[in-house]
Amino acid sequence: MRAIRLKRKITPPPAPQSTIILQCLAEAYPGGLSLDQLMSACESRGYARRLKPNTDMRESILWHLKRIADVEPFSN
Repeated sequence: MRAIRLKRKITPPPAPQSTIILQCLAEAYPGGLSLDQLMSACESRGYARRLKPNTDMRESILWHLKRIADVEPFSN
């Protein structure tokens, strides 16, 4: 079978915000993260670079959490 490669070197686009949130929560599974911990984890994955100017990261994360079906409240 022949190998497959890119025609030229590219930088893949950053992951969508909801994907970043899911990646952070997946790493914590089966435990959970507080909102502050989630914000920190998202920040380390470049979440803030995906925000429009003057957008609050906390509000953005909360907005996405309300729309992700696989998320539920968790207490230790």
